[in-house]
Amino acid sequence: RPPRHGGLACPVGEERRSCNMQACDAPCELGEWTAWGKCSRTCSFGAEASEGRQSQVKAIVEPGAGKCPAADAKERFRDQTCNERPCSENSTCTGEQDIILLLDGSDIANFDAQLQLALGIVSGSSAAMRFGVVAYGSKPMVLSSLSDSRSKLQEALASAKAPGGDPDLAAGEAVVRSLILATGFGPGRAGPRTVVLLTDGAPTDFAGAHKVALELRAEGVRLLVGLVGSSLKQNACSLVGEPCDVNVELARKWEELSTQPLRFLAALCDELIAPPSPPPSEVDRIQR
Repeated sequence: RPPRHGGLACPVGEERRSCNMQACDAPCELGEWTAWGKCSRTCSFGAEASEGRQSQVKAIVEPGAGKCPAADAKERFRDQTCNERPCSENSTCTGEQDIILLLDGSDIANFDAQLQLALGIVSGSSAAMRFGVVAYGSKPMVLSSLSDSRSKLQEALASAKAPGGDPDLAAGEAVVRSLILATGFGPGRAGPRTVVLLTDGAPTDFAGAHKVALELRAEGVRLLVGLVGSSLKQNACSLVGEPCDVNVELARKWEELSTQPLRFLAALCDELIAPPSPPPSEVDRIQR
């Protein structure tokens, strides 16, 4: 109140200042770009195969209450092609990992072509890699439990019979999951865990197959799909998750698979060792 009787005004008993001026819906804050990740292919198999890709991302360091770019937005995600050199024929896949091959043994699939592909993958891999083989149809069948014995695996593939019937992929995946839990798939080993799944994208119970695929992925298992025909690629993508293209290999027909184990080895292996070059012949020496 004002002073009286000639007195002085009392000092102000309250001070005010602005605070918390930032927006309540401030956007998130992004960190720096990470280093480029691992390439999805060891080498390039050709135009018909998925190309190698590697990516880098920006993590969110301050969430904020406002807008934030999606994980796949250009502000947070970018990728590029990599390892474009051609794959060498008769290369050997090296690295310690466990792989289960899940083959379509239904009436509509070419089971023999898939067996040839499986034999090529197993034969082209080093002894440090373990394989299991399961076939699905109206009923799933374990053709080989997880093993590093090439002779046992080759014998199992040579004597395998297709289960026949409709392609119940969900039941096949469930058997794969049980095999993983029963045999110690991966634990104690440094390498990754992968299921190579062959399908035309139209199993009898796709919802069930998708459910088991999610369970496998939640347990750290990578799914690599060999898809015959491209019309149902979206189904394959939902099985493997994102990024889809690095985990799906397209083939025009079943017979195409039997001659192309190298394209799957390029997707599975950390390193493909090319066979040593033969020594030059006497004619080559003279010509040089």
